[in-house]
Amino acid sequence: VASVKIGESTTYFETLADAVALADDGTETAPATLTLLSDINLGSDYQEITSGVFTLDLNGKTLKSVGKYVLCVYRNGVDVTIEDTGVGGTITGSNYGVYAYWNCTLTIGGGTITGSERGIYASGCKVFISGGTITGKYAVRTASNSTVTISGGTIRSNVSGVYADDGTV
Repeated sequence: VASVKIGESTTYFETLADAVALADDGTETAPATLTLLSDINLGSDYQEITSGVFTLDLNGKTLKSVGKYVLCVYRNGVDVTIEDTGVGGTITGSNYGVYAYWNCTLTIGGGTITGSERGIYASGCKVFISGGTITGKYAVRTASNSTVTISGGTIRSNVSGVYADDGTV
């Protein structure tokens, strides 16, 4: 379902969790790229990302969950970039697309991230949006001293495109 490239080495995986476990080994000097190779339905589960520096390339595929969120990116020093080198790559969650908290960095460069409540929910972290499309009741919502920088992309909402409870946009 996914591959991970670190340096010149590429490894293929049958589960997203196993691919993330290797991508977590990415560092600032040797970042990893995790590429989706097929659509992934997590059911009511979500995928945690708790360490590493890596890019998640949606590659035109869909990553979805009917649980609270699809991706949970957290912990000090985690740095994840989401992009889409294919066409139509999406992260779709029943409530949140991506939940980022606890001093991590999340960068959105491409793809579509959708949650019925929040496309991205940021709490105590840094979020950079330079591309892609973020949709939700509150497309981007911040809390707990988060910083959100938007330099590109599309924000779509039927209530509030960007809602800052406690943070800087």
